[in-house]
Amino acid sequence: MPRSRTLALIITLSCALLVLSACSDSSSPPTSETVTLHVFAEGSLPIPTSADWAAFQDGDGAWTVLAPAAAGVYTATVTDAQGRFGFALYANGDLHLQHGTVAECADPVTYLDTGLSRAKRSMDMGSMDKRAMIPIPGYYGIHGSIGYDFTPGESMVAMGRSSSSSTPIASYWFTVKAGLHDLVISDNGWGETRLMNWLYMERGLDVQSETTHNVSVAAAQRIMLEDGASLQVTGDATNTTVTIGLLTANGTYAMLAGYDVVPGAATAFRSVPAAAMVSGDRYEVELGRGSLRKWACFGSATGMTTSVPSGDFLTFSVAAVDAGSARYPIFSGLSMSGGKGYFIYCGAGLYFTDAVISSGWLAANTATTYQVPNLTSLAGWQAGWSLPSGTAITDQDAVFFNGNVALPNCVRHHFSEPNAPLAAGEWVSTAWRSRP
Repeated sequence: MPRSRTLALIITLSCALLVLSACSDSSSPPTSETVTLHVFAEGSLPIPTSADWAAFQDGDGAWTVLAPAAAGVYTATVTDAQGRFGFALYANGDLHLQHGTVAECADPVTYLDTGLSRAKRSMDMGSMDKRAMIPIPGYYGIHGSIGYDFTPGESMVAMGRSSSSSTPIASYWFTVKAGLHDLVISDNGWGETRLMNWLYMERGLDVQSETTHNVSVAAAQRIMLEDGASLQVTGDATNTTVTIGLLTANGTYAMLAGYDVVPGAATAFRSVPAAAMVSGDRYEVELGRGSLRKWACFGSATGMTTSVPSGDFLTFSVAAVDAGSARYPIFSGLSMSGGKGYFIYCGAGLYFTDAVISSGWLAANTATTYQVPNLTSLAGWQAGWSLPSGTAITDQDAVFFNGNVALPNCVRHHFSEPNAPLAAGEWVSTAWRSRP
């Protein structure tokens, strides 16, 4: 081979290796990433539902109209070097906005019943009883009588996150998603310490249609709870409430203990015998103090330790700017340290706007404020959807999320706790702020 061609080949291969090396450098920003927004009609019954209109923003580029890939599923490509993205949805009188980064959450979630749509639905239904009579695809009623071969006193029945009590509880009726569910009956120790004594459980009831299931509780079949368990609470627990419960493998919550004030560093409760636990069962703790809440799950009653929820909003507020015939709210005071992000919203008469903003998106934009974007020039946007210029903002609230799970899981747990339970080892906390 001629010397000149050999040299040229060496140079060409060297350049190729340099290109490949640059492409494989893990510190280089991705050229493109896919992000998928999951949209549900409401939190309590999360059925995938598309909005009336949607748009997407790659980084801080122009907004573009976006069609759903399937019911309630919006997929888009992010090329922004920092992985920033935004979604805008309009449905049932509400504007829903979502901003994050692909590194934090490539599968964000939005619920459409956070504002006017919820109020309208409540007015249309008139009552929850009337609503319960309307068939919901994929959801079925399970009900029946409850009998005992002993005198139980006040007792409680639970399935999912729903429960009811009486003296004694003699019947039940729940609406659940098709699938496996656990039914739990317990005594109702509503004394000063609210410590439960026994549980009766039927696991894995397969609900695939309207179901009648009568229950006969025998004294010998009860699971007697054991003394000796405790939750260790760290931090200043002044004026902090605490509840401890069993969260079964199929998502039923049965309260085990409740205190109006954390009684000290060790909060006693009666635990389920190890032999009665199955894979997937865990203990759930909820702490509350004013506008602060924290939930944590544990795989066993041994070594349960959690800190009190902390943080508060001091400067959160909502202002607005007018442009043409429309008004655009500006959310300020988004400066909580750490955490996963915010759910923020404001109402103004017949208009309602909410946004889920990740902490990473705010950091990438070096911002502590967020302004609702002007979407009026996009195809399909209707003039009646914009907040009219000069409209007074009458309702303004924010929820700050923290936890050891991704922001979408914080949002899912906040809006759809029965359908998005925490796993053992996970925790989520919220700090809420309302400004009249």
